[in-house]
Amino acid sequence: MAAAGSDDTFYSAVREGDVQTVRRGLEAGVDVRVKRIWYGLTSLHVASRYGQTEVAELLIENKADVDARDYSQFTPLHRAAGRGHPGTCELLIRHGADVTARDQLFQSTPLHWAAWRGHPGTCELLIRHGADVTARDEVGRTPLDKAEQETLRAMKVAIKEKSYHELLQKSGGVKVNRCKVFVFGKAETGKSTLKESLERGPVTALLQGLSKMSSAEEPHDPTPGVDVGTYHVPGVGEVSLWDFAGQAEYAVTHSMFMDAENTVFIVLYNIKDDSDTQEQEVHYWLSFIKACNPNRQPDVILVASHADKVALSRGRRLATNILALMKAEFKAHLRIADEVILMDCRRTRTDDMSRLKTLLVKIRDSLLQNQQDMPMLCAKIIERLPTWCETKVSPKFPVMTWSDYMSGVKEIDPLVDEDFVEKSTRFLHHLGEILFITPVTSDPIIVLKPNWLCTDVIGPMMAPINFPIPRPERTSKDYVTRAEIQRVFQDVADVDLLIILLQEFQLCHSYDGQTFIFPGLLTQTMPPDKWQPTPEPKVVYFGKQVQCADSTDMFSSGFFPRVQTRLMRELENRPLLWRDGAKCVDRNVEGLIKLSPDGRAVNICVRSAQGDKVQCGKMLQQLENIIADVLDECSPGTGTVEKVLSARALKEHREEFYSYGKEEISKAAAEGGTIVHPTLGFTEQVSDLLCVETPLTRNRPELVQALRHVEPILDHLQARDILSVEECDVIRVNNTPQDGACALLDTVGTKGEDALQVFQSVLGEVEPRAADMLTPTQRTDELQDREDRLTRHRPELVQALRHVEPIPDHLQARDVTEQASDLLSREDSSTHSSSPLFRETRKNEDPVVEGLDPRVPTVLLINDEYGTSKGGISTINCGVGQTLAKAKAVVYATALRVPKQDQEAADRDGVQLIGPDPRGKKTEPTLDWLTDYHGVHYPNLPPDVTCIIGHADITDTAARNIWEQRYKQQANLITITHVIPEDTEYYKGGRKAMKAWEKERDMLDKVDNAKAAFSVGKRIHDHFDTMYKGGRKPQNHYIFLPKPSDVFLTTNVRPGGEQKVVLTAGRVRNVEMLKGHDLAARAMGEVVKEVKNTRLRVRGISEDDWETSKKILEDNLNSRDLNPTLLPYGTQEDIRDDMMTAHLVLLPSRSEPFGLVGLEAIAAGIPEKLHTDRRHVIVETSVNDSDSAGDAKRWADKIKGVLNHSDSEFEKAARFKRELVESRYWEKSHRTFLQACGITTGAADQELPVNIVRRKGDRATRELKAVLEEVNPHAAGMIQDGGSGLLGRKEDPLIKNRPELVRDLTSSAVLGGILNHLLSRDVLSEEECGIIRANRTAHDKARELLDIVGRKGEAARRAFKEALEDVSPHLAELVE
Repeated sequence: MAAAGSDDTFYSAVREGDVQTVRRGLEAGVDVRVKRIWYGLTSLHVASRYGQTEVAELLIENKADVDARDYSQFTPLHRAAGRGHPGTCELLIRHGADVTARDQLFQSTPLHWAAWRGHPGTCELLIRHGADVTARDEVGRTPLDKAEQETLRAMKVAIKEKSYHELLQKSGGVKVNRCKVFVFGKAETGKSTLKESLERGPVTALLQGLSKMSSAEEPHDPTPGVDVGTYHVPGVGEVSLWDFAGQAEYAVTHSMFMDAENTVFIVLYNIKDDSDTQEQEVHYWLSFIKACNPNRQPDVILVASHADKVALSRGRRLATNILALMKAEFKAHLRIADEVILMDCRRTRTDDMSRLKTLLVKIRDSLLQNQQDMPMLCAKIIERLPTWCETKVSPKFPVMTWSDYMSGVKEIDPLVDEDFVEKSTRFLHHLGEILFITPVTSDPIIVLKPNWLCTDVIGPMMAPINFPIPRPERTSKDYVTRAEIQRVFQDVADVDLLIILLQEFQLCHSYDGQTFIFPGLLTQTMPPDKWQPTPEPKVVYFGKQVQCADSTDMFSSGFFPRVQTRLMRELENRPLLWRDGAKCVDRNVEGLIKLSPDGRAVNICVRSAQGDKVQCGKMLQQLENIIADVLDECSPGTGTVEKVLSARALKEHREEFYSYGKEEISKAAAEGGTIVHPTLGFTEQVSDLLCVETPLTRNRPELVQALRHVEPILDHLQARDILSVEECDVIRVNNTPQDGACALLDTVGTKGEDALQVFQSVLGEVEPRAADMLTPTQRTDELQDREDRLTRHRPELVQALRHVEPIPDHLQARDVTEQASDLLSREDSSTHSSSPLFRETRKNEDPVVEGLDPRVPTVLLINDEYGTSKGGISTINCGVGQTLAKAKAVVYATALRVPKQDQEAADRDGVQLIGPDPRGKKTEPTLDWLTDYHGVHYPNLPPDVTCIIGHADITDTAARNIWEQRYKQQANLITITHVIPEDTEYYKGGRKAMKAWEKERDMLDKVDNAKAAFSVGKRIHDHFDTMYKGGRKPQNHYIFLPKPSDVFLTTNVRPGGEQKVVLTAGRVRNVEMLKGHDLAARAMGEVVKEVKNTRLRVRGISEDDWETSKKILEDNLNSRDLNPTLLPYGTQEDIRDDMMTAHLVLLPSRSEPFGLVGLEAIAAGIPEKLHTDRRHVIVETSVNDSDSAGDAKRWADKIKGVLNHSDSEFEKAARFKRELVESRYWEKSHRTFLQACGITTGAADQELPVNIVRRKGDRATRELKAVLEEVNPHAAGMIQDGGSGLLGRKEDPLIKNRPELVRDLTSSAVLGGILNHLLSRDVLSEEECGIIRANRTAHDKARELLDIVGRKGEAARRAFKEALEDVSPHLAELVE
């Protein structure tokens, strides 16, 4: 048994993921099953809570109990799930953890916790491994009940996927080549006519072509609802065609089917309409499709109809314009086909009809290629549906009760159980093959023909007045009687069942069973007199606004009628309804829901004449929940933004609704609680806008339920002088746990903000779930900037300081920006700026690129591949695409092949990939397809390109050819240069070395007179700056510095592991000297003699080169003790994973102008040895080809030094990573690049003077104000002096007493205790603690700690002071 004193060290190591210390503790005899005195946590609980998966695995290997219970009966899986650690959860489940385990206090499962805390990935994992989504906690809530919308959506997808795999596992699967074609468009665009032409056979089509077609308009025969049929389309095959009615009344039900899989969407519009009408109609249907498809990008074809009514050239021009506009706007959401299709829908034998059919075949084949197998039972049910419609039900009412349906399914499989049938039926419902309805008051109902419900039921019920079919008579009461329904459906025997169907689809509601309100039929708008001002002096108003987030978003047409149906169902009192509004009353509160005139925003307003904020808050929350639920049901793909309505504007009953963004509210709350409306100009108090209670009352019922055991909480609060002995006794004498909890909340509520902070801190230790219910009233980062005058008016200052040129000169003359200018020019102004990596950014200062294009930039990247798996050029190409897309450009990229992972990467980046035309793809694609034959293989390049970008020595020739032959009059040409052939070709030897100069001259030819050339890195830039002195040169030449990918920036590699792994990257065959693999292998041969347990991994070897590469490396290794591991080309994620298990990245290239892998290694925080000194923390290592043996020995010594001192080397790497991120060295070159591409980066680029001065303190602020009074008095007025401002604020004790604090914090025991204290209270993150510990000296660690705490605001300072009181009261006095 280990000594008791080692307990804290062991548990700290577990929490921090220190595998080596944990392993030493286990070897010393620490018992992993022992529970800590406090909370009853085992070490596995701790590892699980903090997501330390590797430590958790080590503990399990040493007999830790995966189902151990702490004092609250939480298992380790509860802890990991509640914190959102899917990797740890997967480990625990793999070792037998019970996914259905319940805690004692709340009877919650791990899935309850993951859902409640909003961890969708963890929820998906738990569901896949058998978590019960129907399990109810102590108050009857399922995990689905507790989840927010994003998590709820992910859980539903996971449930569906799990059910599908269970069906496949039980019954097997079959391929069903079923494809749907949905046709949309407003009334009279020709949808039904197009459907008839598509199915017309060759003979009929020939006869049609021989006959003279009348130009007269045919009588319009409208489609009621949705007309569905399965047809054989010549040239396409069997297709299920769905013709959706274009009338607005029918759109109420369209969303029920819009998310069907394996579907092609055709959007039809009338080319006769004016351009604005065409754009509006197409935009409406595309937004509708997007709104109903949140998890995929549906395939869409735009078809312009009535081609016979316009001149062909004009029609083509209009259709091309619509296509370009829609593709640009919906590029991230829909796959819109590139083909321009303009047709007379009556004609079959036309070129456009052939193109449409070819396109349908292409998309269908792509869909079917990825189509999931259909479960066998489902396929057999589909086969039986036509027979059942004829034999088991009336053709006029194809509806089956559950018992009849079960009998039919048992004819297929007599042994099938009811649960399996239910899952199979739900799967068919999702596919749109049948409708599965589960009413609360009766057994399930199955509609065998969904189109019957739409066409024969919903069609007549929702029919506009001009429809020539039986329909209900409209009344002034806006309701339909039961007698009317029976008249319309007189042939249907079971009208009661029909009414149940209408109600289940939320089309109507009845209060008496005789009259039915159909919100979709309402015609009257809300009269103004229904919401009038009240004279009551106490009246309070509150409101929220839910509006569409983007121009591509919309509320589906069925959204607001469904909201109104839900209001009728759920509210105690009957609401008043109008087409655009609803009014409801509950107790002393009135509520109003109003749809904006454009249908893109819903305004929710509540008021109480008695000033009852609590009841207002309850009604507002109820109405918000209804709207959120309905949005998730019928518009799950719609992005929304929530705003807060102006209470004063509501009280004044203005015609429009005025709102504030949530960020405006938060900022105002942090700056004193006053907010000025940007449009109306009046001032309001934030407290008057939010009908929220205090944190102690906001979730009071849940808090009372959670705080059943108050004893440990009272002990903590008494020990911290929050509660007195008498107050604790009063709380204890309550008869029930609920009364004790209420008394505790009431008492703490009287103690003020500081007591609330301590209370939350205590709950974080004793009852974490209850702690999460206490949302902080102010964000600490907002508190930090509350009194900073340069921050308070930052947007206005940035706007005012558009022309900053004279300001830096003034400030430099006043000795304010001595170092500010250094940030742009000097090489030694800061710790990190001495590094050559950062010096590259200083030479060119934000050049202004002339001739910016006013059009929306459309950029075409010419490259042979897209993705990060093939090295530097492809990686930079991806980075360029991401940068352009984020700047709102329309970005296309060519590729010779488009594998799935590249398509996924492009979709993620917002880039549209263009592969070769498959019609011309008879051989393997080569670069010649882009260079010389782009007209054949890439005929559909986008028309409105404004900028073309090629990569020197790879696609620069192709880019120039495409530019000259297709875009020269409209687009600019840009080249990105990655290599210096004079250097790289030398090491390839033979003819390649001799032709290096020819290659450089060829690169000059391709860049001649281009708009701009960008050289990657300083070395390449300097080389070509000289080369461009001749006659052939670009118009402009700039440096380009790649930004490290977030894949590496978010990674923190740590030392550890007995086996030492050295990673290198790059192709070996034919380039072993260029890449330095020969030198690396010789050095590693020396290393392994001393560091025995070492492995060499080489990433980037193709399968064809594997044997040759292996032999080259082995010949240079000359060692039997080390066999290199050769890995194929990999993505950035693969390289990141390689680095996670490595101790050193080795890149001894003899000519590497800009090493991306080295940059990625720095960004990941791993030690690396590069061919040259790229940072000041690495000793320069040079290569001397005349002494290769000496070079190998020197490299070996360096490598051994890193491997033998991993901890210190990783500390250096962490420090340099921090410097890299803080420098943001890439920003200037990226702004210049965007400008060259025609993208204006705007006023945000002019923030530098404000940033610099703000960092320099009060004197600099005063000088800036004085300068502005001379050159820009308006801006000067925004910087106010005063007691609450920067100049008048109280001196920061962390700065004032910094020397004493740094001196006394150097004790490792003191510093370690403080870090653990702050970490346990979530003041510091694991990463921040790691950054502090990574500093070399104790003084540096202390300074880092003070800097981080100082940036975190008042709550962090209070926690810091508490920590000091525990370990060093003297220090605590210094931060008073």
